[in-house]
Amino acid sequence: MPSHSWARFLPRPEFQILMPAVLLAACAAPAALNSQPGDIVKSVDQRDLSHIDVGEVIEIARLEAIELPLPSAEDLADPAQKGYWQACAYTWNPAVRASRRGLESAVALAESAGAPSPMSFQAMLNQASGGSGLLVGQSSVELTRLLGMGPSAAERELATTEVLEATVGLELALWNAGFAVERSRVTLAAVRARYSALDKLNRDLREDRVRLKILNDHGRLPAAAWEGVEARTAALDAAVSRLHVLEKTAESMLSRASGLPMGHPSLAVPAWNQIPHENLDAGSWPQNEELLARHPLLRVRRISLSIAEAQLREVASKAWPSIRLGVETGLNPATLPFAGLLSLQWPFPSSWRGKLEAAEARRARQLERIEESYLDQIARVDQAHATYENALIKHHLYSPSMEWGAEAMWRASRARLHEGLEPMSEWFDFFDKRLGSVHLVMDAWEYEQLSRIGLQKELGPGSSNSRPVQPSEPVSEVTLWTQ
Repeated sequence: MPSHSWARFLPRPEFQILMPAVLLAACAAPAALNSQPGDIVKSVDQRDLSHIDVGEVIEIARLEAIELPLPSAEDLADPAQKGYWQACAYTWNPAVRASRRGLESAVALAESAGAPSPMSFQAMLNQASGGSGLLVGQSSVELTRLLGMGPSAAERELATTEVLEATVGLELALWNAGFAVERSRVTLAAVRARYSALDKLNRDLREDRVRLKILNDHGRLPAAAWEGVEARTAALDAAVSRLHVLEKTAESMLSRASGLPMGHPSLAVPAWNQIPHENLDAGSWPQNEELLARHPLLRVRRISLSIAEAQLREVASKAWPSIRLGVETGLNPATLPFAGLLSLQWPFPSSWRGKLEAAEARRARQLERIEESYLDQIARVDQAHATYENALIKHHLYSPSMEWGAEAMWRASRARLHEGLEPMSEWFDFFDKRLGSVHLVMDAWEYEQLSRIGLQKELGPGSSNSRPVQPSEPVSEVTLWTQ
């Protein structure tokens, strides 16, 4: 059995006082988040722009480089306006919300970037055989990080660049969300216009069907003719059913893009006559250099080069030596020894040289990606332009006058049928032509609208008649989020 007591190894009174204080100082309690299912459902179902501060929405859209259309107070109250749906997208679009939280996270992380290393304190109890002991404490701090040099400066630069990356990412999310919600609104409006046209044709068919059924019941209509009526009734019912499904699909697209839940009253509002016709002036299109400077997608690629540059400098900072300064003191009633402490650490070149070369290669690759993205963007602009020109030709070909002509011929055929002057073969022919032409004008309208939106998206800021904004470098937005 050992001769000394186990109590000798218990913490001394000095430790018993110090340890609780250290543990309390290290506590951090994050705020609780209410995430009950009922609360989440209520939050989504009660989304309403009337509860959103207009200034807050405008504040979200303060990124000058992408010329976001700023919704007015009147827009926020009227779902028939484009600004209403833009405001919904800026506020609730999932990609925008994720980018906004990512920016908040990057700003918060930047506040801690380059912070000094933790102060080091360690205590050693030297216990002599006679029972007396000496408590020795050592405290030190890393000097280069305390002075904000070397790795600390590189971390701050990287964090600032990451804030810029998150800012440009928010630009791109807002840019894409605005076009996504407008495309969905156009698609939904076009489906509803087709549904309305088919509904009118369906009423005409049902009215004529009553007369034809009477003739069939009295044996005055050939069996083949009645079968033709039945077949066209079924075909029209199937077309109406398909449009009903397409309408729900378009509503769900608009719901996802805007953040409004299915069944929200605003989703029942969009119609084709609410969307004004816009012409793209080729003279106002941004040139190639401006395209590279201001298009959100290309700005993301350009900031990736800045990120790679900051990462390269961070790797290079690993070659700095680590210098720790501190003191060593003894806690004993009889003697209080005091001494300085210096700790130096030099990294082996092999520990960072290969990483430095790899970071240089990644930086060179980012520059190549900018060139490739620029070339790809030019190609997409040319393709979108060709699509838009084709849409203009198609819209001119299928003009409203053609629609009115088809409708007039159909009405004339029905009138002759009611007077008993129209052969069934002629009525069938006019019905089939009307059913085939009822969507042509709306198809052309939707094609033109979507192609215009697509071209504006590919051209980037400056492609529409909006307030002029000077081209800016991505770095100009950093102060907006770090002040």
